[in-house]
Amino acid sequence: GTVLITINRLTQEGWVEKRRGAISLLDAGAILDFWASRYDFKKNLAHRYYAPARSFDELIERLRTLHVNVRYALTGPAASLLAAPWVRFATYHLYVAPAVTPTERGSIVEKLDLRPVDVSGANLILLDPYDDGVFYGLQHLRDVPVVCNTQMYLDVISHPGRGREQADYLREHVLRF
Repeated sequence: GTVLITINRLTQEGWVEKRRGAISLLDAGAILDFWASRYDFKKNLAHRYYAPARSFDELIERLRTLHVNVRYALTGPAASLLAAPWVRFATYHLYVAPAVTPTERGSIVEKLDLRPVDVSGANLILLDPYDDGVFYGLQHLRDVPVVCNTQMYLDVISHPGRGREQADYLREHVLRF
């Protein structure tokens, strides 16, 4: 029933078309714009750290060797740098599974040699996602788990500074709609 209600609503909005049991997406860009206008990245709980890495590549190498029993995924600016490098950022974000215990989070903090800091000194932010859907469609870029391209776009578009510019580049070159 929920699927039927959802499809009917999408049809009324003009985003999908139903024909003889088939459903076609009419305007993916309009749906993405609608979703982005209502998405609130700030609802994720942030834990701020300083990662003593001299470069983005060093941080990626640390993530590649991170072997913990915790689901995690790179997102936002760092993920977009792997998918479609355009703008450099100083702060990177990593979703960590919402059911993670302080001990499990501690293993990530320890293995990445992270140091807790206030807002101004953070270069790596561990995020408790408000919705477990951020882990849907994970991909691996440079052997690091990364959110799907749509989630990446949603997380980078509202990023301060040049986030919108990076999101536009990501949309044009990766999402392509």
